[in-house]
Formats: sequence, structure tokens, C-alpha cells
Amino acid sequence: MSRSQGLLSCDEIMDFAAALHYAVRTLRKSPGFTALTIGILALGIGANTAIFRLVHTVLLRQLPYVRPADLVWIWSVRPDNRGPFNVPDFIDYRDRNRTLESIGAFAEISANLTGQGEPVRLQGLRASANLFRLLGVTAALGRTLEPEDDRPGAPAVIVLTYSLWKNRFGGDRQIVGRKLILNEAPYLVAGVLPRDFLFPKSSAEYAVPLVPDSDPSRTRRNSINFLRVVGRLKPGIGLRQADEDLTSIARQLRAEYPVANALKQAAQAVPLEEEILGAARGSLTIVVAAVSLLLLVVPLTSPIR
Repeated sequence: MSRSQGLLSCDEIMDFAAALHYAVRTLRKSPGFTALTIGILALGIGANTAIFRLVHTVLLRQLPYVRPADLVWIWSVRPDNRGPFNVPDFIDYRDRNRTLESIGAFAEISANLTGQGEPVRLQGLRASANLFRLLGVTAALGRTLEPEDDRPGAPAVIVLTYSLWKNRFGGDRQIVGRKLILNEAPYLVAGVLPRDFLFPKSSAEYAVPLVPDSDPSRTRRNSINFLRVVGRLKPGIGLRQADEDLTSIARQLRAEYPVANALKQAAQAVPLEEEILGAARGSLTIVVAAVSLLLLVVPLTSPIR
């Protein structure tokens, strides 16, 4: 074979062997520094691997939803901040808006799972049962939440993330229909979510129905604002039209409930991708640069010359 095909000459092989021998001999003379150098390199390489995997998942891949460009995150706008919604406001925005094909809500919760080996604390969501249909997500096993799950008096069901299913239940394909006990209440497993599914801005491990129309706070206008709200724009509708529509509802609610809704001036729709990835892009860029700099600095501080 010719040199153009990438083979080294005998002289180059000898030079490499000599350099390797010198490097090993030098490192043996400084075992403490050697251990530190290897540790820092291992940490740097491991961190870079994890970071680049996160960059690929968060920045380079499309969000795992159907037509993600049509999805919006909705904020309730106050004079000095933006925040979530309470149950009665969410119901009004759900029922009165004219620009959203669908609107859903969820709230983060936690619960103790018992009866499945050692008790464990899980992070989850109470989600309006249309959330998965809104996002365009179908189950990997069984089904997701469906509108009938949000009806008052409906059987309590639960949907598991793929990682919870694999790690806690060993990927048992007979999990659908099994009864799980969360905070001493029984739930029937409806299904398992796809491997690549991500809840919007949440690391929840499961979801149970929100059932907003039977929530005890649904008639209390001054109740806690805890619901995160997402929506899907109707075909041909832009952000400006959606904002105008939602803000008109905010004005209606201020007129109808001047005390409870006095500070809720507007509602704003933000592209879901921007809401999820906007802050992450800058932070991940800084972290990648820092870890890469670490990998460059280590060889410069090594005693090998």
C-alpha cells in the first residue's frame, strides 16, 4: 500500500514508540500529578460526553411532538412578572378562546409509590387529559390519558414514562391494567410513554388526570396560581392574534372579578420551543466551552515535554 492510504513509515513508528516510552517514564516519576491528571481528564471527558449528549437531545433534535411549531406556552401577565394560572382562570381561557385548537394544563406533584418493593418517592404531574393528544403523543404501550379520564368520577388512571417503566418495573409488558398505589390511593396503569418523550419543562416520571372541573378550587377566583398552560394554535393563526384573543379574555375576567383578577393584565403565548430551549442554549454553550477549556488546560500543565 502507498503512504497516501494512511500507513505509517518505520521511522514514524519508532518516533511514536520513543515518545510513548518517554511519556510513561515521566509520569511514573510524578505519580501524584499523574493521578490528578488522569482524574481531571476522566472528569473532563465524562462531562463533555454528557454535555454533548444533552446538546444533541435539547438543541439539535426537534421537540418530540407533532408539529411543534404550532405549540405555545401561555403565561398569565402581571405588572411585574409572568406566572401560571389557577383552575378557574384556566377553565375560562379553555372555554372562551377562539384562536387555540386545544389548550391543556398541568401541575407538578409528588407521591409515595408503595406495594412495589421498597416505597419510593416519585415526581409526577396532574395533567389535563387532553395534554398528550394536544402534543400529538401516542403511547409506546397501552394508551395515554384521554378526555374521559378528566370527567368527574372517572376511574383513576396513571401513565408512566418509559424510564420509570424500565427502571422500576423492569420493562414488564403486562404493566397495563395493573393497580399501583400512590399516596395510599389506587391507580390503574393506562399506558407507557415513548422512550424519547419529554414533558414540557418538567422531569416528571408519571402523569395522572387533572380533572379541573371537579377541582375543589374551581369556583375560588383567588385560589393559588399553580397550573402551567400549553396550547396549539389553530391553522393560520399567529402569535399576535393569539395574544390579542387571550388578552381580551384577561380583560373580561378583570371586569367580572375586579378583586381576584385585578393584577392579571394579559395572557401571552410564547413558542414552546423558545420557552423550553431559549435559556438552555446559552447555559449549555457556556458549560461546553468551560469543559472544553479544561481539556485544553490539562495537557499544558503536564510535566511531559
